[in-house]
Parts: sequence; structure tokens; C-alpha cells
Amino acid sequence: MNKILKLSALTLSIASLYGCNSESTDNVEKSSEKNHFALIEKITLPEGNEICSVGGIQLIIGYDENNNNILDDKEKTTDKSICNDGSLNKSGEDETLLNKAIVNIGMITKGDSQCELGGQEVIYGVDKNGNAALEADEVEDNIVLCAKGELTPPDALINALTTTNSITEPNSTITIEALVSNIPENSTFEWTDDKGNLLTPENLSKPELLKVTLGKSEGTETYKLRLSTFDDNGNKSIQTKKISINVSYLKSEVTSIALNSKQLYLPESYQTKSISGDITGAVIYAKPITKNAQAKSITTPELTELLGFVSERPALNQGKNANEILSNAINSLNSSIKSISEYSKTVLSNGDISASYNIELFTSKKPTELLTEIMQKIAINKINGKIDTLIPAKSEQPIKNFQFDISISFSEITKTAVITSTLVAKDKSEVYSDLIASTTSESVTAPIGTSLIPHKDTYTAAEQKTAKSDFLFVIDNSGSMGGEQDEISKLTTDFIDTMNKTAIDFNVAVITTDSDTLRGKGFTNDKSQIEKDLKPGTNGSGIEKGIYFAEKALAPTTGTVAIAGYPRQGASLSVIIMSDEKSQYGSNPKPFDPKSNLFVDNQYKVYAIVQPKHAKDSQYDDLANETLGKSLNINEKNEYKTFVELIAKNSGVIAAGYDLSMAKINSILSSSIAVTVDGQLVTRSKFNGWEYYPLAQKVIFTGAAIPTAGAKIEIGYQYVENKATPLSLN
Repeated sequence: MNKILKLSALTLSIASLYGCNSESTDNVEKSSEKNHFALIEKITLPEGNEICSVGGIQLIIGYDENNNNILDDKEKTTDKSICNDGSLNKSGEDETLLNKAIVNIGMITKGDSQCELGGQEVIYGVDKNGNAALEADEVEDNIVLCAKGELTPPDALINALTTTNSITEPNSTITIEALVSNIPENSTFEWTDDKGNLLTPENLSKPELLKVTLGKSEGTETYKLRLSTFDDNGNKSIQTKKISINVSYLKSEVTSIALNSKQLYLPESYQTKSISGDITGAVIYAKPITKNAQAKSITTPELTELLGFVSERPALNQGKNANEILSNAINSLNSSIKSISEYSKTVLSNGDISASYNIELFTSKKPTELLTEIMQKIAINKINGKIDTLIPAKSEQPIKNFQFDISISFSEITKTAVITSTLVAKDKSEVYSDLIASTTSESVTAPIGTSLIPHKDTYTAAEQKTAKSDFLFVIDNSGSMGGEQDEISKLTTDFIDTMNKTAIDFNVAVITTDSDTLRGKGFTNDKSQIEKDLKPGTNGSGIEKGIYFAEKALAPTTGTVAIAGYPRQGASLSVIIMSDEKSQYGSNPKPFDPKSNLFVDNQYKVYAIVQPKHAKDSQYDDLANETLGKSLNINEKNEYKTFVELIAKNSGVIAAGYDLSMAKINSILSSSIAVTVDGQLVTRSKFNGWEYYPLAQKVIFTGAAIPTAGAKIEIGYQYVENKATPLSLN
């Protein structure tokens, strides 16, 4: 005897976790042509058959992809059987195993840890006590059928799982929080560990909070939340989400946020808050740096100055890579903002991108109000989606000028973008610069469940002042460049001060975009000479060929740089090109290839101070990207100082920094880095401490923290092992 059941969780009424007999759905109409429903074929197995010698039933399960109400051979995905254990009376038709078998179904939401696109969960068993429902001890098994894009599943229930102690010591007790939008009254929270053991929240009135004590040994522990809920019609929705906790004696209190496919690690200075609506993610709040006041757990914590969000969302027809999605996201903000100007951008070799923007509003707004508008435009996970309005703290004041930083990592596999952002008043951005960098430039995303591996590098400190850095500036000397030359020349003092803080032996030379001749005395560290060389005047050619003449100057043996004896033996070389026009390299003898050239071959890092509007057809930005340099908007003169200091620091770290050995082929979690010198912990600080530079994958010491020669340096950190494909640095 065969029987076909058509099961739709969109229309099936389920009274409890294991529900009512699914046979009541035989004649249910399809609720949407987009939905392909599960079909269950029940087959009676007689006594003596090869599957069940005592008789039983066989369940063949699959999707009715062609909607013909028949489970065709190519649609069959699962084959299960229930054998008669002898407990059922077979004296009458009503008592047969076939009629006692119950199959129930629930819809799996989008963003589920098992099915990214949603799906259906089939639970089956035998109703041995005859109450027309499956009890927990009657369930034989459950089967998950993931959608292939043709199903229309319910919206996700869980925005994210988060903890502030995702890298912690053995035997530690931590709290995991589920960020859930508008928890329905009839929801069921089911927490389990990675062995499937059921875990009970300490406070049953707050089932979204789970306190757990970790194991005694180092490793990765994964915790899972299964959230089930029912709508007014009794239809069941299910979502599972996982978060990984890394148990290690290299403790680092980072905030970890588990999204749909990725887990994101942020510096410890954040607390997270759920936001309701069409979003997979969370709002993040930094602890105040300028005052010692304690932040309070309210919608926006009092005295918060820097805030932001993390989210994971589909591409939503806004691009096929991180750069395209970023461009479209920023363009969507222009309608409500007076001006939003990109002043710096970094594109990593794996396609991840980070950028910084200056925002000027028509009318002053509180930071929380502006963040709400930004999230509504670029954080939502469906077209025309909505999120609830964030409520500002009482301490917030209206502001007109902001700094907005954002990083985007795009996955070709899931076709989703992971976005991390920060927002702060422009006049506070310098105070939070380290935190902003470690949030939107350095943090690691990894697939949920990935193990973080602890590692420690040990070095004997070298004499830092013996390290060498050489710089070649290429300055546009056409008629429109007078103001820009003045600005960069004024920053010579800041540049030299930064190099002196790192105790690096440096020299600077300048050429122009129409000549490879070294200006002045050639390479020098004399302040007044550098200031003069950086102002070559505005009588040069209007055909700006910055890359061409830099390449000519750097030619081995014959170039003006080589003839002058540079770069020096053991010195790093950085090239800074400044022009308000696009590169005009030419095509003789062949066009310039940003991916294959002497800059890439010799690992010369290139920085481009150029017009963003020329990025589509100018090679300056491309060359900066290929050499892992950075680009700066030439119009943002107020950002020159920070950019020049960054160039100096990056050069210093290349020359005198200490490698993180695992960074060469793996992804480093920068917020986990801990540094000691002769056993004493050294703080992260740009003034008197250490800094990490992900583009160079090194740590460098600054100011009074520079260790004396011979000191023992230990750098401990966690990394994600890269296997088939590189994981992303945000």
C-alpha cells in the first residue's frame, strides 16, 4: 500500500512542537506558485522484506519541483524506514503501522545555520499512545530539506548571536545573547552545546540569555539556538543559529557576533543591541574614551560618541562584488545628506574593501538619528525592507559633520555581503582612530564554527633606529596644483615627527609628473629641503604621467633613483603619487599593467593622492590597490595630515616591524593580539605602545615603548586557518 502526502508548512496547523497528524493536508491548495512543497511517499513493508523483516513502513521524501503531485525519481532526496517493533496490534486496519505513522513539517526561515535560503523540516515517528500527536519519545528522526531558491520561507527570527568573551580561558563562565526582534509570546528557545546536550537558561524569563561554563581544555566550542514559533494560524517557523567560542590561555575579550554565514570579531570596546525589522545584524556602541563615566544599558548608552552596525545582507541587485555594493550603498545616501565625500579607500587582494567618508548634513542631527537613516538604506536584507527607529540617548547633541567608516566583505558562495561600520562626530574621530581602524580595517570574518588557533611569536628586539625607509614623492606640477602642493609641503614637520617617533632612518626624494629628475639635492632628511622639493611649481606639463616617470626613475641601474644609490640596502621604499588628473601613461612600448610591473615585483608600496572621480579610468588607484597601499581624495585637504602620518608609519613597520608569522597564509584576528616585552604587557597605542598594520602584517613599537636591543618580545594572537579559499580581513 502506497500513500502520497503533500505537506506545506505555510498552511499546515501544528498544535505543539511535534504537531498534529499531517494527513489532514492532503488537499491543501498551494499558497504561492514560487513554493515547491515536500512530498512524503509512505510504503507498507510486509513481514519478511529485506528492509524490515518484521514489517514496517518506508518513507521516501523529496520536493515536488514540477508541482505535479507525484514524487518523481529525480525529486527523491531521502529514504527512511520505520520497522514494527511488535508493540502495535495488527488485528484491524485502523491499527496498522501505516496509519499510526505521523509526519509533521515546519518551515525553516531564511538565515538558518542549516539552510541559508530556508527550507522545510520533516519530523516523523509512530503515535504509539494513540493521542494523534508525536511525543518527544515517539520521534524517530527529523529530515531537513534546504530550499534551492524556489521556496518562499518566513523571515529570520534571530538577528544575531553575540558574546563579549568569544576568546576566553578554560573553565570560564560566559554569557551568550540572542538578538531577536519582537520575540513572539509562543516562542520556544532550545539551546544545545556541540554534543547536542540541552542547556537551560539561568533566568527562564529571559530565554535569550544563556550562561555557560566552558571546558577544561583549549579548543573551539560551538553553541546552537533553535528558536521555534507559530503564527496566528498555527503555522510553525524554525530557525537555528550557531556561535563559536574559542577556549585558549591567550585570552582576548573580543566581541563576537554570529550572523547568517559568518562570525564577526570586534574589539572589546563594544556592546551590542538588537534592532527589529528586516536586518540580520546588530547595532554596536563603543565605550566612551574621553571620560570615565560608565555606559548604561539603555537603547543608546549615555555618553556614547562612536556607534555603528554590523549586518549580513544579500547583494539586492546592487553589485557583484564588494566595491560595486559599496558604491551603490553610498550613492543611496546622497538624497538625504548635503555631501558625503570619500577621502580614503583600501582594497585588499581578496576583494574586501574599506573606506572612510566625511559627511556634512543640511541640518544637524543626533548620531543615533543619522545611523538609523544609514541603516535603513544599506543594512536591510530585502528590497524596501524596514527597521525600527533607534532612540537617541539623552546626552546626544545634534551634529552637522561626521566621519563614517565602512568595510564590506562579499562572498561569491552565499552571494551575501558582511558590512561593518562606525559613525562618529568629525571632531572626535582622532580620539577614536585606533578603535575605528581595528573595527573597519582589521577585524576577521570567518565561517561560523571555524576554530581560532592560538599562536605566539617570539623575537629578540633589534636596534630600531638602524632600520631604513626611503620615500619617493611624485608631485603633479601642472597649472592646477598650487594649493595641493602648499598643503602637502606644510606637513613635512608632521611627517618627520612621525618617523622620529618610530626611530627610523629615513630619506625623501621628489620627482614630478613630467620628469624623472630628482629635485634639489636628491634624497634627503633635511626638513627645509623636503618642504621646498614638495613645491615644484605649476609650470609643468598638462599631460600628467606620474606612473611613467616613477617607473623610469626606479628602473634598475639606469634610473635616477638607482644612480643616486637608492633604495638603500635593506631599506623599504614607498612611492607617493599626487595628481588631480588621471594617469596618462601612454601605450608605447605597451600599456601599463597595474598587476604586473616593477612596483609589484619589488614590493614597493604605492600611495595615491588623487581624484576619486577618475578611479574608473585612472591607474593610480589600481596600482595602490595592487601594492596594498591606500588612496586619498586629493580634495580632502583636512585629511592630508592623517594620510601622510599613515604613510610614514606603514613605511616604518615594513622596515622595523615584527612579523606575525601566521599572517602569511592565514587571517589574523587583530583584536586578539597581546604583546609583552621582557614579560611586561605593552598597551596598544600610537604614541607610546605598539600598533598593528594588517597591510604589512607586522607589529611596530612607538615612542617610549620601543624596546631596547636584546629585549625578549612575545606576540600572542589567534588566527583562522585558510584552507580552500582565503578568509577575509574587513
